[in-house]
Amino acid sequence: MEQITAAIPTASQVKSKMAALDPAFDPLSYGFRDFLAQLGHRVRTRPRP
Repeated sequence: MEQITAAIPTASQVKSKMAALDPAFDPLSYGFRDFLAQLGHRVRTRPRP
């Protein structure tokens, strides 16, 4: 399993990695941005340019 090497990975990269780590992960069920917001201690998001 490769790590994401980008300093700031895109949401798409993170979603793909999460799905690879846990095939049960469904970003449509969780609301991906809401899901990330719950992980503020691990994930920092920023608005799209």
